[in-house]
Amino acid sequence: METQALRALLVEIAHLDSALALLNWDQEVFMPQGAAEARAAILASLSARRHDVSISPTLQAEVARLQALPAGTLDEREQALVREAADDLADALKLPTEFVARYAEATSKSQGIWAAARKANTFADFAPALEEVIKLNQEMAGYLGFSDSPYDALLNLYEPGLTSQQITATFTPLKEALVPLLREAVGNEKSSRQQLSGHIPQAEQLDLALEIATALGYDTTHGRLDLSTHPFSTSFHPTDARITTRVDEDDFWVCLGATIHETGHALYEQGLPTVDFGTPLGQAASTGIHESQSRSFENIIGRSKEFWSYWYPKLQARFPIFKLSLDEFLDALNAVSPSFIRVEADELSYNLHIILRTELEQALIEGKLAVRDLPAAWNAKFKEYFGVEVPSDADGVLQDVHWSCGYFGYFPTYTLGNLYSAQLWHAIQKDIPDVMQSVARADFKPFLGWMREHIHQYGRQYLPQDLLMRATGEPLNPKYFSDYLKGKYGSSSNSQSTSAISQTTA
Repeated sequence: METQALRALLVEIAHLDSALALLNWDQEVFMPQGAAEARAAILASLSARRHDVSISPTLQAEVARLQALPAGTLDEREQALVREAADDLADALKLPTEFVARYAEATSKSQGIWAAARKANTFADFAPALEEVIKLNQEMAGYLGFSDSPYDALLNLYEPGLTSQQITATFTPLKEALVPLLREAVGNEKSSRQQLSGHIPQAEQLDLALEIATALGYDTTHGRLDLSTHPFSTSFHPTDARITTRVDEDDFWVCLGATIHETGHALYEQGLPTVDFGTPLGQAASTGIHESQSRSFENIIGRSKEFWSYWYPKLQARFPIFKLSLDEFLDALNAVSPSFIRVEADELSYNLHIILRTELEQALIEGKLAVRDLPAAWNAKFKEYFGVEVPSDADGVLQDVHWSCGYFGYFPTYTLGNLYSAQLWHAIQKDIPDVMQSVARADFKPFLGWMREHIHQYGRQYLPQDLLMRATGEPLNPKYFSDYLKGKYGSSSNSQSTSAISQTTA
């Protein structure tokens, strides 16, 4: 195999990535608070080492050798491996090792500062750390290069080829459609998530969450479920893909919804080809494609009548507090009500959370918004989009972990994930017309099998848009998300509002 030497070099980098990911997972789940300074130093050192390995002369020479081979020497999959490895190398060569270490240390410290500030509800405690992280992201954008906005360089790290102009072209009409539709839906809403309120102890919620995650296909012999301040999924290898959740003992969906969401991520990681571990062929196509998996399981499956026709009787048997009929339960679970917390938002309002964050982080990176003005800007946009006042920073600007980690450019991929998921769902229904009958039997193998066949097995062999084209037969078409929302929340009176969504482009 011509790429054997390259594969060996890439696996060495992947082993360092796994070690770093394990340390980050531990930092969020088990690490004692007093270890933050030492952990930051360790992460900085390992990140610098990882960067040096990723730009080694040996790796550069091997990539150059493979790129110079005569046409036809490598098959399609190996060509993709070399293409993606060369792109990764090109980006890595732009970043000084000293910067990589500085970035890793700053973001590690920032996460701890953010967690404490969120708990204390004091944005001022987090602001200096956030300012430093923003400066580092601006510096990174400068190293990576951009032609229009520095935000473009950061977007490309999560969704290759995505630009701020494309984001604006997609998000502006989506926002213009969703704001009035949300207000109309709220005005017509007769149910509320509060109807599902009732005390369920943490341990019992976690047992239920793990049972459902396992039923969805999550292999717990190669994963685990833990608690963290902010739910997340991480993977060190397809045989070790872990998820976290959080618990509100008076709202079971906080835990279960987050767990199903993170399970979708973990199923993607567990479905990547083990034989290609360490190479681009063993990595997810993009963050947006990753989000399409989590949103598919959380919303299309996890909020459906078919899903709950099986699980609701079990929920009632386990927790007698649930007295509603199945239809009443579903109405409450899918009720439209502006939520301050993004991860607990209904499907209709969720994308407004993403648009708000995208607009703010782009302004921060472009230097158009100062950190000191961020809470006020957040609260004003939230009032404009959702029609309600933000009661506290913990419910507003401090709620997400992403900025403390340095993940600028990540947020837009959540909405892309929603658009992708709706289009993939349309394709699944054509290929497997009775797929929801299987869901009603708690048989998720047809759904997961389709994703394994059309998405998971390819890794980064295809660029996100090419992968979507292969899976669905057409490029990104927001009409499917529009149709999905109309089918779930629309009426003759609001169909005109949702139709504008189908006019967006990505």
